[in-house]
Amino acid sequence: MRRIDPIAIAQCFVASMVAMVCAQALAQSQTAYPHKPVRMVVPYVAGGATDVYARVVGRGLTEQLGQQFVIENRPGAATIIGAQTVAQAPKDGYTLLFTVSATLSANPHLYKQLPYKIEDFAAIGLMGASHGWTIAVHPSIPAHSVKDFVAFAKTRPSQLVMGSLGPGTGPFLVGKTFERLARLNFTEVSYKGSAEAMRDLLAGHISVYCDGIAGALQQHKAGKLRILAITGPKRSPELPAVATLLESGYTDLVVTNLWGLFAPAGTPAEIITRLNAAMVKTVERDDFRARMANDGVNAESSTPAALGDMIKRDAAIWRRIIEPLRITLG
Repeated sequence: MRRIDPIAIAQCFVASMVAMVCAQALAQSQTAYPHKPVRMVVPYVAGGATDVYARVVGRGLTEQLGQQFVIENRPGAATIIGAQTVAQAPKDGYTLLFTVSATLSANPHLYKQLPYKIEDFAAIGLMGASHGWTIAVHPSIPAHSVKDFVAFAKTRPSQLVMGSLGPGTGPFLVGKTFERLARLNFTEVSYKGSAEAMRDLLAGHISVYCDGIAGALQQHKAGKLRILAITGPKRSPELPAVATLLESGYTDLVVTNLWGLFAPAGTPAEIITRLNAAMVKTVERDDFRARMANDGVNAESSTPAALGDMIKRDAAIWRRIIEPLRITLG
């Protein structure tokens, strides 16, 4: 009769228990996401529109998934710092990027040495889309349409001052493209932030500023500035009397802002799917839609694939806008 080695039996038992624990831990790691707080990187300063939207989305995801989604503001370098942080983060779903589409679609056409590319990110889901940028002027400007404004501006070459946030920013690209297409000549003044530029527009220190709808809408309604046109493909429900630039004949300046959530490329598909489902439930809530509509943003959800396609289309639009300006940064 073969002798049974009790030590060998004990070793086998221990090995089997370790294997079982490891298997259970692996299964739990695959099904229990998220099991700790999730970091949502916002590449803008606190208090701006994108930061505010991120916090509303973060609260919704926290409610849906039972873990805190913590906002981390990483502004700087035209959103590059925040985007790079996420691109280089572990592919485990615990570091996400909430940003406007230009971070991924415009920056690659602006910067020579951009430390990331579109392919470094996995799309999770769309939050919404604005109805574009605005062409906003001080009320003292005697114009109520783009046509009237262009005629007025041509009689004052270099006399009208356009606010800007510097090369590569949305207000700069939209303003410079409008200036080029309308064959105008503004004097440009650059500001550190949109709040400063808007303050000077309201005070009459500058004549025109191309802000996002969220930043200009309430001031327009209060009569403190006048929005002459928006860059979206159709009119905003919040501004039904304001024409689009497309209606005014500017077919090469049709652009909107998209807000979405992204993860590092290579994040497991199961995590992307779970985050997308929570994102859809958050965005489709009536209170969320009403909150976004107040800022002129159309709350809209999407699949990950659909958001990825939107970013690619948006990149083609920004390329057509940026290339004629011959801007190369970095």
